[in-house]
Amino acid sequence: MTETDRIRTQTRIAMLEHFYAMAAELPLERRKEYIRKMLPLVIDSCGAR
Repeated sequence: MTETDRIRTQTRIAMLEHFYAMAAELPLERRKEYIRKMLPLVIDSCGAR
């Protein structure tokens, strides 16, 4: 169980890093919208459904 939690946490961190890296490549006016759409994927992966 501890190992599963560790892997899930690492996956969420990797997802967030990827989303913010992708957002940084977008024009400023699209960054917030992209993050607004993508963050629920991380939140939902935490079991907050």
